[in-house]
Amino acid sequence: MIEYRLHPLLAADLALLPSSYTASASNPAAVHRLITTLLDPQQAPALDLISLYHERWEIELVIDEIKTHQRLSPQPLRSKSPELLYQELYGLLLAHYAVRAWMHQAAVQADLDPDRLSFTHALHVLDTACYECALVQDDEQPRLQQRLLADLCEPRTLLPARRLRFCPRVVKRAFSHFRRKQPCHPSFHLKNSSFQELLLI
Repeated sequence: MIEYRLHPLLAADLALLPSSYTASASNPAAVHRLITTLLDPQQAPALDLISLYHERWEIELVIDEIKTHQRLSPQPLRSKSPELLYQELYGLLLAHYAVRAWMHQAAVQADLDPDRLSFTHALHVLDTACYECALVQDDEQPRLQQRLLADLCEPRTLLPARRLRFCPRVVKRAFSHFRRKQPCHPSFHLKNSSFQELLLI
């Protein structure tokens, strides 16, 4: 178990960011505990585990980007054989990696957090650039690439700063549209008494 506190300046900055409904009661300045089975400090240093723990939600966003925004077909995958299915899946993952690589390069050049860049905006920019790259001559390619990197960091498309996640992992209760039966309801006592009689029998 790793216990840690955030730096006071970082905690103060995080307190100013909007919080989600699942993390409204969290306190960034409190003591946080991380339980892990990775016990080798050389392979997994404590500071790296702490940093990665707060980024674990990013995988959910990646799945949404691939399933919802990148894939245009309404059906999950079009292939009918296992070999073609693997090929199509690898193609989707490689295309997502290529878009994210461009976004990372643009964010590093603009000194921004890559989380601030919009994936849907990057898809639109790079999709348009595919046609331009086919028409532009080779000596104009570097200028086009620099323009693409600048377009990916267009200020009006930047996302708000993303705060760290502190919500613990818990088992969610199944949602029901009906209210729970209370003692004020007519059949509540009848149901309980009948159940007790069955137990006695």
